[in-house]
Amino acid sequence: MHRVILAGVVVTVCGAWFAVADDGVAKKGDAGQLPAFEPVMSTHSLMEEQGRHFENMLDLLRDKDAKNRFKRLNHEARALAEMANINGYHKGSREHDDYRGWAAQLKAEAIQFADLAKAHNVDDAKKLARQMSKTCKACHDKYAS
Repeated sequence: MHRVILAGVVVTVCGAWFAVADDGVAKKGDAGQLPAFEPVMSTHSLMEEQGRHFENMLDLLRDKDAKNRFKRLNHEARALAEMANINGYHKGSREHDDYRGWAAQLKAEAIQFADLAKAHNVDDAKKLARQMSKTCKACHDKYAS
């Protein structure tokens, strides 16, 4: 009896998970079921995390012998993309179109970088990393204190 109940719970939880989080994104129409997104990190802490992921990406670009190099590059780039995505939800960013624009640009660049890493395209990834640095600098020149 307990196994039947446990199996039912597992099926229900897995079904709910796949309905909401297929490919890591909520499906269209789920918005009424999901709570409003509220970041839990300060903008400063978020920026530190973005910087950490970007530095990890640069280190992995330089280290040709790193274990699981391309898998890790892909992970770090996608983590950076998510951090940039979260940036657009912060209270202060809602008041600044340019800030949200840079966050969206960095997100798109990081996703593109992840795809280059997946394809083992180091040369283009290095060029894109330079562009990403320029995106960060443009925002930091205006908003970093």
